[in-house]
Amino acid sequence: MSPERVLFGFTGSERLREKIQRIRQIPWHTNPAGRLELLVEALADFYLARRDPGRKKRQRPLGRGR
Repeated sequence: MSPERVLFGFTGSERLREKIQRIRQIPWHTNPAGRLELLVEALADFYLARRDPGRKKRQRPLGRGR
């Protein structure tokens, strides 16, 4: 394993496995091989974009409607 790679391992419920399988089917065009690494990274990006208190909120330009 190269120095920039990290090994993750954990156990989870059958319910979690089923959810991961369902999620793997959604972005098939961006991850056709179904690599778990890409899925977990996408989930982390999604979560951080919505929940990270350190991120700057994007402001809408003035004069633009909804």
